[in-house]
Amino acid sequence: MDMFKRINKKLTDDSFIMSMQKIPRVVKLEEKPVEKDSRPAVPKVDYKALTGMSDDEAHCYAQRYTDLGQTPPREHYHLVGKAQSRIKTCG
Repeated sequence: MDMFKRINKKLTDDSFIMSMQKIPRVVKLEEKPVEKDSRPAVPKVDYKALTGMSDDEAHCYAQRYTDLGQTPPREHYHLVGKAQSRIKTCG
């Protein structure tokens, strides 16, 4: 409660209010141009290594699940199928 009393006292203090009005409200930051090549390169993910899915398994996965769209089977399995416990093997 003491904190609120101090705040209220500051808000009613004319000298404090006058001093706050002298503070600039807008601070302009120095802009620096960003070079396109300044970002680190994003490494290409090898989904075959991440999923451990063989070429035959990738083919079977693509045949079994028709919702892959344009997404490669290994990538789809890694991003969607694994979380949904989809079967990646044939048979």
